[in-house]
Amino acid sequence: MKSEAQKANLKNRWKRVINHLCAWTFALALAVTFYTYPWSWVMDRRVAKLGTENIVMSFDSWAKAPHKNGKIPVNTLPLDLASLKPVGAIKRDDGLYLVLKAFFVEESGIFVENPDRSTARELHTDPSFVRLGPRVYRYRIKG
Repeated sequence: MKSEAQKANLKNRWKRVINHLCAWTFALALAVTFYTYPWSWVMDRRVAKLGTENIVMSFDSWAKAPHKNGKIPVNTLPLDLASLKPVGAIKRDDGLYLVLKAFFVEESGIFVENPDRSTARELHTDPSFVRLGPRVYRYRIKG
């Protein structure tokens, strides 16, 4: 049989284990919430600081050289576009997607539209677009 002191010691150990599990669960939930928050205001601020005109001019000068559709190495982008701190870049027929945040299948960033591929961009679609200036949009793909 266990003595009263052993029972109390075991009970205290279980309390500490449960407290640690609760703390780790809370920390994990807080980290996931922080990381998945849209942070669209950060993107808007970066674009406003650089200016949509500069983004469009940099894209137009970069797009004059032939680039294949698909993933583009970030270090090959012009300095103005690289100053937006993208984690990735994808060129498609409709323009350039600068990925500023990606989490599993969700992705968000800045989209610069090709001048000859102008189409209507909508907010409540997937991907959704918010116009920041002429030919510059904030986009979000929910996956």
